[in-house]
Amino acid sequence: LCLAGCLELDDGLALHALAGAGQLQQLTSLDVSGCVQLSDEAVAGLLHAHGPRLRTLLLACLPRLTGRAWACLTAPPLPRLQWLSLRCCAGITAPTGDTAAAAAAWCCCWPELLGLDVTGVLGLGDAALLPLLLPRARALQALVLGETRLSEQGLQALLLLLHDAPPSRHHQQQPQARDSHRPAAA
Repeated sequence: LCLAGCLELDDGLALHALAGAGQLQQLTSLDVSGCVQLSDEAVAGLLHAHGPRLRTLLLACLPRLTGRAWACLTAPPLPRLQWLSLRCCAGITAPTGDTAAAAAAWCCCWPELLGLDVTGVLGLGDAALLPLLLPRARALQALVLGETRLSEQGLQALLLLLHDAPPSRHHQQQPQARDSHRPAAA
């Protein structure tokens, strides 16, 4: 469901129409990017109603989102989430505290994540991003970290992990499959 840029969509309308909509029980993709009246309350309600089924969640350019939205995204399980965009949500800040606990929560909440875009989320730096990204970096297909507080050291840690990554399973399985069809050497 794409509602991107619906300027009249506010928390009340979003929560009433989307959060309780029985006909949307199979919803797997939601784009409310640019719906500038939406706040943390709407995100929390939408995640409560549809979070476990969502594969794609695009929340870009929502200026009213804060650290509460980040907490909502990492608190309820989002077991099927593959693509998340928080691009230009400058009000989002990561909670302070135990980053190891945050990393564990992230890995448990988004186990299938393939793509993350946090461009322009200035409240996210090494302390928030690295514990979240390092355990999942090899599985990610798209990672956009522009205009965050990722340091040079943080970038080096990510690049080192990606450089040392073993070949994908797809490439590892192909030679094995070919070799299994070869006749045994005499």
